[in-house]
Amino acid sequence: HCSTKARVPHVIQTQEGASFLEKHGHLYAVLEFLDATPFNGDKTLLGPIGREIATLHQSLKTLPRHLQDHCAQFGTRFHFAKGEQQDLFDRLQKHTHEVSAYCSKEDIALLLNAFHNHHPIAPKHCQVIHRDLHGDNLLISPDKNIWIIDFDALTYDERLRDVAFACHRLSCLPSPHQPIGETQDRAMSFLSGYHSQWPLSSTDRLDLAPYIIDEALRRTAYILKAVFHNKD
Repeated sequence: HCSTKARVPHVIQTQEGASFLEKHGHLYAVLEFLDATPFNGDKTLLGPIGREIATLHQSLKTLPRHLQDHCAQFGTRFHFAKGEQQDLFDRLQKHTHEVSAYCSKEDIALLLNAFHNHHPIAPKHCQVIHRDLHGDNLLISPDKNIWIIDFDALTYDERLRDVAFACHRLSCLPSPHQPIGETQDRAMSFLSGYHSQWPLSSTDRLDLAPYIIDEALRRTAYILKAVFHNKD
């Protein structure tokens, strides 16, 4: 359905020519095997990865309207019912032992402070996005081709949210404890690659840090919701 070429694995069709099977209410698809391994943090690949992700975004932007609407309706969104978020915060304060395996009491205090002082971002530049761009979903072949996989979280949301999340996750590889200067250099390598394929305005660049914070809080709240409400 896309007019530009992002490297993604091809779907293997069934004997009947279908692209997926439905079984017990779930959809399944078989993808081609790729002789490639997950991205290991190689700094020289951050620019090419940025370009590949920008190409993917250009591809997704060309999806027909009915497919964009489908992603908007069924994509992964980190939303809460009325009163659910406050209940989450209350339980987090009273039952820190339930998340002690995930973070310390000091981390929880910082998290609660971040939630209470955070203001959601007004949506802009919305389109279909990948929503889960991290090292394990970027495969590198022996000839250094980059493949993007794992599209089950596709949704309709801000493109900059995808860019910010990828920049954050990839710049922290191979270790989140590396010197801040190294993390900044890695982030710039990624963003320069992305910018070469799909230019980012100065305003877009300034918006990346708020998007990183916003996305981190939304995902953290979503995980805690699973712990507290769904017992997952």
